[in-house]
Amino acid sequence: MHIGILSQPSNFHCQKWANALKKSGNQVTIFSLENFQVENIPCINLNPNKKSWAYQDFYFTRKRLKEAIKSEKIDVLHPLHLTPYGVWGLWSEFKPVIPAAMGADVFEYLPLSAIPELKTRFWKSSEPKYQIFNALKTKCLKSFHRAIVKKVLKNANFVTADNQALLHALKLYFYVPEEKLVLLRWGIDEEIFHVIPPKEYDNVLKKYGLNSEKPIVLSPRGLMPIYHGDIILDAFQSLVQIHENFQWVILSAGYPIPQFLNKKIEELEKKYQNFHCIKNQIHRHEMAVLWKHTKIFVSAPIYDGYSASVGEGRYVGAIPIVNNIPANLEIIRNQENGVIVQPFNAQNLIIAINYVINNFNEIYEKFKSINQQWILKNGLIKQDAERFTNLIKSLL
Repeated sequence: MHIGILSQPSNFHCQKWANALKKSGNQVTIFSLENFQVENIPCINLNPNKKSWAYQDFYFTRKRLKEAIKSEKIDVLHPLHLTPYGVWGLWSEFKPVIPAAMGADVFEYLPLSAIPELKTRFWKSSEPKYQIFNALKTKCLKSFHRAIVKKVLKNANFVTADNQALLHALKLYFYVPEEKLVLLRWGIDEEIFHVIPPKEYDNVLKKYGLNSEKPIVLSPRGLMPIYHGDIILDAFQSLVQIHENFQWVILSAGYPIPQFLNKKIEELEKKYQNFHCIKNQIHRHEMAVLWKHTKIFVSAPIYDGYSASVGEGRYVGAIPIVNNIPANLEIIRNQENGVIVQPFNAQNLIIAINYVINNFNEIYEKFKSINQQWILKNGLIKQDAERFTNLIKSLL
């Protein structure tokens, strides 16, 4: 079977899933507007003369996409994200089509009553002076996106989503029939944890200024408002001087860092040798090494699908400290396999991290066993790729 993925090939979610589908015996081709190649996966760029693109570029390349799908003899179209890629697929008029819904595709278009923090902590609210402008712009565009996402969902043969929170929102707010919804978590790719040999671990850590002798407390999601980056940074600022035997590491995850946080980060890095902010996006294989030295991690977005970061952290046995959102409650039980901070603020996060560090050995062994067993049973990507392959067979 030949699967045509619509996505951004430089995105690691796309790369991970495309490779998993190929390993399950499928032929895979990625269509995009991006000039980027993935090893061993054909990538077709349908807008080669532009280095960046806007929503209208997808509209004006819809005919090229339609022709390319026909030329490549695609059996099923698989957009990753309902918008813009699901919309692009809709405009191509090709069927069968199975879009993959991801967090922002759905949660950004819910009523504010469903996620009140969307009012102030949406994707574009990085700088305080732009919050009012971006809030107004977001409100104006929300109705358009919601309407066109509904069309994508109605046109789909099936819709995949990576957690129950997304499935619930698709049913409740977008009226997708339950028989069209499929849970696919896009779990852990175990191979990335074995690519770099252990003898090279020290070199990878040194590359990012890290000490192989000290365990890591990690914030992996980025510093944008949607991830509560400001709150996590405030907590780390208070704890870094108390727990000098740990390294306190925050990743940008490839997202922009708000200017007021960047200034605070620079001050902390000058003052404390055990505080680090990695501002460039880490290669996936190197990220696996970083995870292996991580003992505690914090993940607290205002909404989430099934988080790759949370899954990878649980896979290596690190202790999850998370906020009280449906996506986390689906997989984390407070004091059983993680710590839930509610309400999520700097003071409560400091208390939670101190508690974990002060009772580290007991908590670590207990949580590690439960989390790793769950991941091996429910959270491996090869399992999901096999399920998706069987789903396609049911259509063809």
